[in-house]
Amino acid sequence: MALPRVHGWWRDDRMFQRPVSHSTRSLRLVVETDDPTLAISDFACFRDAGFDVAVCHGPDADDGCPATSGGRCDLVEDADVVMNALRDPDDQCIVVAAVRQADPHVPIVVCPAGASDENLPEDCTVVSPFTSINGQVDVVRRAAVSPEPITR
Repeated sequence: MALPRVHGWWRDDRMFQRPVSHSTRSLRLVVETDDPTLAISDFACFRDAGFDVAVCHGPDADDGCPATSGGRCDLVEDADVVMNALRDPDDQCIVVAAVRQADPHVPIVVCPAGASDENLPEDCTVVSPFTSINGQVDVVRRAAVSPEPITR
């Protein structure tokens, strides 16, 4: 005996389309780092998470930072979020302050170079250097889309 054939009503209806709550444009992430091991990184985890990544190697003896000398920085001007991971605490504070001066509204995520984050602007999001890559991606994404800084 064959089972009766039942026609499912859901097969003929259009599939429900969930409205998109985000733009289709990638978020622009600027990573400021002077770590030579990151010079060869392609930041694949950030790219896979939908970020368009640009890397700035920070000020050094050969190249200064235009933002720290009061000039305009094209990378910061185009950024949706900046992640600062410079290794020298003094350079880090100077660059973070310059980025804040250049664009008061861009979110800044900082991986502190020193033992303390006291000299960093209050509106920075601080992430531990021991945070996993996926954890960093999550913090950067939340900083980029949240109107308020993530509190310390």
